[in-house]
Amino acid sequence: MADVCSPGSWLSFEADLVGQRVATLFRLQGLLTGIGPALDRAVELNRKGPMMVLAC
Repeated sequence: MADVCSPGSWLSFEADLVGQRVATLFRLQGLLTGIGPALDRAVELNRKGPMMVLAC
C-alpha cells in the first residue's frame, strides 16, 4: 500500500489537478467560442475574476 503522504503520491495528485484545470479551461474556451468568438477574446480565462464569475 502506497503512503498517502509520500512525495510521489502528492506530485501525482497535483499533476491530476493541473490536468483537470487545463481541461476545464479548454472546455470553457470552446463553449465561449461556440456562443460568440468575441466572448472568447474578451474573457481572460487565466485570471481568477472571470473564472469566479463563470463558476457561479
